[in-house]
Amino acid sequence: MLLEYISETFQMDRLQSLAMINTPSLHTVKSFDLRVLPILTHMTIDNLENVESLRIADTSLVSFTEVNTSNMTSFDINNNRYMETVSADVELVTSHFHIAGNGRNIRVDVKNLKTANNVTVSNVESLNLDSLEEVQGSVSILENNFSVLSLPQLQKVGGSMRLADNRALARVQIGALKDIDGGLLIVNNTLLNDISFLPKLTVIGGGLDVEGNIVTTLWPSLKFIKGAAKITTTNVDFDCNQWLHSEVSEAMRGGDIQCRATGKPVVTRGASGKNSSTSRDESDEATSAASRTSFTRSTLIGSLTVVLLALTGNISLFYPRSLGV
Repeated sequence: MLLEYISETFQMDRLQSLAMINTPSLHTVKSFDLRVLPILTHMTIDNLENVESLRIADTSLVSFTEVNTSNMTSFDINNNRYMETVSADVELVTSHFHIAGNGRNIRVDVKNLKTANNVTVSNVESLNLDSLEEVQGSVSILENNFSVLSLPQLQKVGGSMRLADNRALARVQIGALKDIDGGLLIVNNTLLNDISFLPKLTVIGGGLDVEGNIVTTLWPSLKFIKGAAKITTTNVDFDCNQWLHSEVSEAMRGGDIQCRATGKPVVTRGASGKNSSTSRDESDEATSAASRTSFTRSTLIGSLTVVLLALTGNISLFYPRSLGV
């Protein structure tokens, strides 16, 4: 008799010699969990249905395309260093969608996913999340290898959004996004120098932090930023004064706005609307001068203490009492 149905969990954990899983008739399982199976390279499971929770971690599997279910609580594929392909028909993930630490050339196709609570994608070569409309928690797109990020249907992020350390990323398409309830972080994406891919973004519920070789920024619909806004660019031609008077400045609600461009003074506008400008050299010199002043004052005070002690006759600090002084 072949295994077809598991009412709860299919779990294999820390089986150092397991090289193959062969259950071709298994079609229904509630939770599917494979962890620390270092030589597992082959798995025959066709079209798993009704899977609520999936985790594939620390295996030698090359691909995983066996899930055929629409609603899940979690989808987690991590640290499978030979994994090349992941695909699934899932539409809703109520907890976390997490793909990280797999093979550098991994291709991820979850084109039907519409809603997730938290999304983390890292170390991916190709990503298809073309149907994603809403993330109720946070989005983290980190250290990937693709040159284009396309989330054409994404309209709302309930937490923060991070695009960071994607060294090959040169173009982003997130044209429908309107609301980010947390902060927005766009940093260290080496080839991404045009930040004009959020034409409908209206609200940033936290801070805004942009860093890289930034040439241009454009925020035509931005109306509200709750936290501070900061841009740091290595582009020597970037106009910080223009940034301080851009749509970003108009959208500020209480925090500071700052611009730091290579070779130029750091320019800051506080909540009061007043500008300040400080170069890094000036800041360092001020700190050095303050240190010198503090040292001089300490030296003078120490000298004065010795003089006062001598004047009061309390010179036993310098000569032993046995001398009769």
